[in-house]
Amino acid sequence: MLSILRSKFFPFYVIGVLVLIFELTARNLPLYLFEKSEASLIESTRLKIESGKNQYQVLIFGDSRSMSLNPRFGSDRFSDTYNFSLPAMGPRYYKRYLQKYLAAGNQKPKVILFSGSPMLLMAGKGQTLVDPTINRYAKPDISLLDYLKNRGPNRLFQLENEMTTQQSTKNKELDWAFFSGRYLRMFSIADTFKDYVGPERLFLISAMIPMLFDSYRYRDAILNAMDPLNYRFVDNGHGTDNCNCQLTKTPQCLPPPSYYQDDLLVEQSREHRNGMYNISDRMSVERLQALELSKERLIDQFTHQSQSKTNPNYTVLEEFLNFLEEQQIQYYYFLTPFPEYFRDSAYITNFEATVTPIFDQHPNAHWIRHQAEFLNPEFFSDQVHLNCQGAELLNQEFVSEVLPQLYRLERLH
Repeated sequence: MLSILRSKFFPFYVIGVLVLIFELTARNLPLYLFEKSEASLIESTRLKIESGKNQYQVLIFGDSRSMSLNPRFGSDRFSDTYNFSLPAMGPRYYKRYLQKYLAAGNQKPKVILFSGSPMLLMAGKGQTLVDPTINRYAKPDISLLDYLKNRGPNRLFQLENEMTTQQSTKNKELDWAFFSGRYLRMFSIADTFKDYVGPERLFLISAMIPMLFDSYRYRDAILNAMDPLNYRFVDNGHGTDNCNCQLTKTPQCLPPPSYYQDDLLVEQSREHRNGMYNISDRMSVERLQALELSKERLIDQFTHQSQSKTNPNYTVLEEFLNFLEEQQIQYYYFLTPFPEYFRDSAYITNFEATVTPIFDQHPNAHWIRHQAEFLNPEFFSDQVHLNCQGAELLNQEFVSEVLPQLYRLERLH
């Protein structure tokens, strides 16, 4: 013992012990409840999956729009359906998401009810999961050699428009800001190593290694946990049944200022509603007023965008369907509502015409139609996500018609 105390490395031993204690403490505290709401939502979902205790017959996969689906709306009749939708992370993660669910020891579901936007099916592999500053030299599944060629010799022979390049980089930075935190929080190196090659694999590994340490993963939460304001709870019913659509924008029903209280309320709300969380309910009155003032401009913008026809790439969808077929799991597509002006758009008609042959080739793939596929724009907060009234209207049909039809077709009761 004396030799250790006299050692010139003693200060390093002390630092090492302190770091170890700090890391062990971080691993044994629910620090995700001090994260910002989105990070906490992803962490909470990951922990639920990794618990291995889930026994749901139907899993809902999708995006931020389909998070509005509430399987327990009005009753517990469909309590063995759970909404595992997450804010958008691109089209490639769903197979890995289900594999993670199964590998954790959860009961294998009988049905995947996919409720994401059509573009998640049509976009192939989507964006490359690398830092946006090198995105222009990479694409999904590119080899490391080809990537180095793009960064080196090929670059000398390419004349790029500077403004276009800058704008493209800004867009990709926005995508990366949205996707990266969610992806890195949900998956580990072991989850994703086999799914990516070349620069994508290297970049994801380098980004995921620090996430192995909870003291790094929850660095923002640790700072929030040291703020006494986060322990000051106020009278608040955000996410509870007390906050109906008439009260949802009152001060008592908007997210509280404490990260801790906010994350607790959201987690409790999602468990009570089997994963449902309508993100429009988080929008402040000022934000909604600004959206209302720009409503006509947004409608014109989305109407114009909906008329553009893309060349669909269903390779990722088919890979997912093949995996589900191997697992003997049925796939049902459910179109989460769009504003009415999308009904006859090129975006929707092109999707319907091109995805139907794909479904026909897979006996486990189906499309479950419903009356609320297109709703009046007044039921949307930002012409993308349903407001409280829109979510209520959708869920009335979801539990009275859609889920009964699904359960009848698959004989789930």
